[in-house]
Amino acid sequence: MGAFGNYLIPFYVGARDMAFPRLNAVAFWLIPPSGLMLIASYFVEGAAQSGWTAYPPLSITTPQSGQIIWIISVLLLGGSSIFGGINFIATIIKLRRPGLKLMQLPMYCWAMLGTSLLVVLSTPVLAGTLILLSFDIIANTGFF
Repeated sequence: MGAFGNYLIPFYVGARDMAFPRLNAVAFWLIPPSGLMLIASYFVEGAAQSGWTAYPPLSITTPQSGQIIWIISVLLLGGSSIFGGINFIATIIKLRRPGLKLMQLPMYCWAMLGTSLLVVLSTPVLAGTLILLSFDIIANTGFF
């Protein structure tokens, strides 16, 4: 969806480009290292075995090196999502051509705006939880 949004949102709102082109590039280039780290986390000693949810009892008791790499990869991907969401919100709200009201935007812009708001509001909660989980794994704290 991000690729279509990067192409269509400026077209629909009448902007020349996204609001923050460099932030857009950072969001894009965080995805490949995140994917490589995610795949690599299953091949190191102590591979991530707690599944995509990383439930704390299982993720804390299994060998930790792969789980930490998995957590870092999900944090990178979450950061990429947050950066992209901020860029979509700023582009739709601030870069509309003069006279174009929010209610005149196509449904795709509304869908991307709603999705971006949800991503920007919910992904930091996931990131905070993963950071606390990594503290549990590395420093033996008692959050979970």
